[in-house]
Amino acid sequence: MPCTVFMRLGRVSGLDVLVPDMGEDHATLVESVRAGALLKCEITQPRRPKRHKLYWATLRNVVASTALGDTFPTTTHLHKSLLLTLGYHSTVHNLVTGEVFLVPDSTSWARMDETTFSEYLDRAFATLADATGIDPLTLTRGTADATNGGMEA
Repeated sequence: MPCTVFMRLGRVSGLDVLVPDMGEDHATLVESVRAGALLKCEITQPRRPKRHKLYWATLRNVVASTALGDTFPTTTHLHKSLLLTLGYHSTVHNLVTGEVFLVPDSTSWARMDETTFSEYLDRAFATLADATGIDPLTLTRGTADATNGGMEA
């Protein structure tokens, strides 16, 4: 039966091993898995909330402070455009007309782990810098938005 536990890479007796992060994670493993059982693991890194908030705050400040605000009236519009521009999308074909649509992928925490989000974030900020001629983070650094909110769905 599937279970979710948080693990850290640690060193025990000179070996690199995965160690339960907290007591509850250890208890979950002991209760869910028999000793010696072979496990199939999918390794992901949990998202970092501050980077998520920084992303949305930066988009908001780009829309409010640059000419991109004329093209993208909200951060959600800019967000979807970045996803499509950077190739984070799926292709949908209309069965009747044959028309092709691009549908932006989700950056939700359940759909994009920290490693993928970090790669996306770096590419998105570089794309914004190219489009605006300025480092988009300069619009956000030192503001309350950098760590307190700025998030949109």
